Amino acid sequence: MTLFRLIARGLRHYHRTGLAIIFGVAVAAAALTGSLLVGHSVSGSLRDTALARLGNISHAVTAPREFRAQLAPDLRSHSWARDCSALYLATGAVTNADTDAVVPKVNIIGVDDGFWKLFDTKETLDGRQAIANAALARDLNLRKDDACLINLVHGGTMSSGNLFAQRSLDATQHTLRVTIADILPDRGAGGFSLTVGSATPRNLFVSREWLLEMLDKGDSANGMVVHAWFKFEDGLFNNHSDVISESVKDTCTLQDYGLSLVPDKGLNCLLLRSVGMVLPNIVVTAGREAAEERKTVARRTSVYLAERIYRPTIHFNWNTLFQPQPKLAIGKSISYVLLAGIERQPGKYDFLHAKNPVLLNAWAAEDLGIEGFSSDNNIILESLVPSLDGHYTTKPFRLQYAGTVPINPAHAALVPPIDGVSDADRIDAWQVPFPVDMARITDRDEAYWEQYKTTPKAYVDLETIRKMWASGPQGEGADWVTSLMVTPPAGKTLNVGESSGATITRLGSSGYWTSITVQDSGKISLYPGSIVEYAKTGITSLSNETDAIKVYPAYSPYATIRHCRDFGIYTYNCSPTISLLKLIYHDNLYYPSTGIRVAGSISNPTISTVTFDSTQTEFSMEPYTDASLGYSDLRNAANVVDNIYIGAYSSLNMDGLYGSNGYNNIYPGSGYTINNVPSSDWVEAGCNYFAGSPSFRQSIMINYLESSFGSACNNGAPPLSKPAILASNPFAEEKSREEIGDWSGAIAIYKDILANNSEISARRRAIKSILHASEQRNIKNKTNDYREIRSIVLTELNSATSAYKAVLDYLLCEILVKEGKYSDAISSYAAQAVKYSGTSMEVEMLTRVATLYGMQLKNKVKAREFADRASAINPGQDYLYIAYRAAGAEYLPWQYADKFKGIEENFDTPPEQPKPTAEDEYVAINPNPANPVATITYSINSPSNVRLSIYSITGQKVATLADGPMSAGTHSVIFDGSKYASGVYFYRFESAGLTKSGKMLLLK
Repeated sequence: MTLFRLIARGLRHYHRTGLAIIFGVAVAAAALTGSLLVGHSVSGSLRDTALARLGNISHAVTAPREFRAQLAPDLRSHSWARDCSALYLATGAVTNADTDAVVPKVNIIGVDDGFWKLFDTKETLDGRQAIANAALARDLNLRKDDACLINLVHGGTMSSGNLFAQRSLDATQHTLRVTIADILPDRGAGGFSLTVGSATPRNLFVSREWLLEMLDKGDSANGMVVHAWFKFEDGLFNNHSDVISESVKDTCTLQDYGLSLVPDKGLNCLLLRSVGMVLPNIVVTAGREAAEERKTVARRTSVYLAERIYRPTIHFNWNTLFQPQPKLAIGKSISYVLLAGIERQPGKYDFLHAKNPVLLNAWAAEDLGIEGFSSDNNIILESLVPSLDGHYTTKPFRLQYAGTVPINPAHAALVPPIDGVSDADRIDAWQVPFPVDMARITDRDEAYWEQYKTTPKAYVDLETIRKMWASGPQGEGADWVTSLMVTPPAGKTLNVGESSGATITRLGSSGYWTSITVQDSGKISLYPGSIVEYAKTGITSLSNETDAIKVYPAYSPYATIRHCRDFGIYTYNCSPTISLLKLIYHDNLYYPSTGIRVAGSISNPTISTVTFDSTQTEFSMEPYTDASLGYSDLRNAANVVDNIYIGAYSSLNMDGLYGSNGYNNIYPGSGYTINNVPSSDWVEAGCNYFAGSPSFRQSIMINYLESSFGSACNNGAPPLSKPAILASNPFAEEKSREEIGDWSGAIAIYKDILANNSEISARRRAIKSILHASEQRNIKNKTNDYREIRSIVLTELNSATSAYKAVLDYLLCEILVKEGKYSDAISSYAAQAVKYSGTSMEVEMLTRVATLYGMQLKNKVKAREFADRASAINPGQDYLYIAYRAAGAEYLPWQYADKFKGIEENFDTPPEQPKPTAEDEYVAINPNPANPVATITYSINSPSNVRLSIYSITGQKVATLADGPMSAGTHSVIFDGSKYASGVYFYRFESAGLTKSGKMLLLK
């Protein structure tokens, strides 16, 4: 049994004390019971009114936090569930935009189309539309097509007592403008309520999807309504709430509890974390018990922020007539220090016998002038204490210096992601709710942050850090553990699975969990016999590591990824080696499932000894990608359509005489053996066995006949375990160099290929390989030097044309990502996207911007903005899958037509733009009101200096969006108002031919 399942079981065991989603009893019964409490005089009309508010709803689920909206469709697979619909419930004030009339406490109900089915009505809501019930409409004098404003105070996932919880109105208040699409009678859906009472509720229904987008909440819910139906033999008059409650708990995942289990390579552990930063005490208990049953060690860890740490000094007041009075003063100090407490393992750090000990890392010890251990070295630590009214105080802790420890960058993982802190490049860029005195931040502080980020500078015992958390408004009962660090017993490595093989699967009998994600420079080892199943995507790889996804040790029965909805493995912008796996039964009827999909213009993975079976498309390559395929079996179960799909401007090396590839057994499905679209590159396919009569979309572009085998290869792919057939291989040396970590030697070989090969596909593959090897060499040498690959790409761009030039421009932007310059990379990608306007490369670059915002900068609002811009150009492009996922949403591009699929694009001549006339000069804002992002578009006739500035209503300049020379034509800039307060702003535009000012409304 896996750790994942054990933790979930532990959580289920403690559900009665409040951890699990709180499941309401039958709502109809509750309404009637509540009415009967006031006596037998309650009339039948009151009962009818209460029941009318519920329609066909029999049960309701509410939760103290958001859970997956997918939980509702997952529950529909149960026999008792006729329908389930996810809700997002909030309370806010609603204002008539024309009359300023206000109703302070209105139920804001985010619904989808399924909600209306429960009332047998056919309402629908799009975007900023809203439906009011008659009671609210009377109070506000609302009519159809009137505008109103919703004011919500909605905090983040942290509790209000958390030091890092946002408290300012700018951060927690949201103002949303909607248009009334309809007014419903108070009886029926209009009077919907989950509370007992005779008063008519004031309801405003909006699109749940739109509301969550405005609140930056992703695809989530905090309520769910159910229409349950049981057979006569189940007992019509029985209370079936327990049955439904158990079904809900069986279907829930860790994500529904607000938890995540994150593997960390540096610490060789799994980290159990909460979206609210601190783990509830009951979760800590359940997690430790699950780890103990698993024969692993779960240690509590906690982090906090010290406003200041200093060495006290003593001064004497000699102006007294009697004995001089000592006075405590601040000596050397460091400010705004992240500190950690880690539960000690038995027998470790027993020298920490001091009362209230503190360990300093080498950097902090140097700053404080502590050269060696001395029990006389007392340390004063001042922690920040928040209050519910937004004020902060400090509380001193007198600690005893217990020694100096080396800086351990791996400990940065002990600090959970904190919005506004973890993603900041410098301390002076922190966006935190508490005041920060920047005068106390030194250059050494900034240097430490730039190099080590959230790595703690000091370590205290758990009791000290618990007291810091208890100083806040929640007192001694405050939750304080920020993660459970699950580590293997001494001398063992934490892998997924043990000798018996582990199964990572969903909870319950339906639905899909998201994915295992292998991050940059990460690896995942699946023990033989391990199974990953019932995920949307089994494994998502963002890693360039050799053997990023493999089975270890390498012997039968290998590992299996099966029954995944979308993809078995999805690689994005990386070049990992994937080996020793079986990918089977990815056969969801409503999804075009793929065994392995390669996406992203820098991708060049190696697929070796993999079995594909029972998957609609077994191996798929999206545009601009490269890959190598060897020693694998592609089988032909009934549901297999295409064995291999190769997208535009992509190349597949599956030749046994060119690299460590070939020796594949390919059994054609009902479609193409190789579906190589017209604009794809030449496919070297020698040294493979093609069973039966293979079908190729473009056979003239596939070289396979001269060296194809007459019988199947014993190639080592699962389930066979015989040694691979090896051929003389003049091009395999660079792979052997990579396998031993000789990255400079591999780069030299790739450069030699560039010097002696004019084939575009070979040159593109060599340059991608040099980028991959450069990254691995930097990791090995702890450097950040990409000058060589940048020079190679710039030189190649001098003669490159068409799609090859577009890929090189993409690679040039991606080098900035490798250097950690995410903001520069985003600007570069956005500029290049304009260059390739109207092409699939523009979509590819915009989706890369979305993933950078969502994955690296943790800004899901901006990620969604660029994903939307990309989908507006081509809603069916595959890369949108990962772009929306980075934004916290789900998007299935195969449900739309890919307008670039199968056509040859011209990347050298951009689409012709109409030249502006004198009357064409303009400035336009869309949308206005901004919420909180708007695009400002302007057009000028001739080259000119342009200045575009934004001012607050008080006349203070808050942003300069353009200031410099611009070419003639139409240009766009983005105004991001997420850090500004809602209200009225003004823009001023100045160019040689146009000066214009205007008003812009910002709503959040």
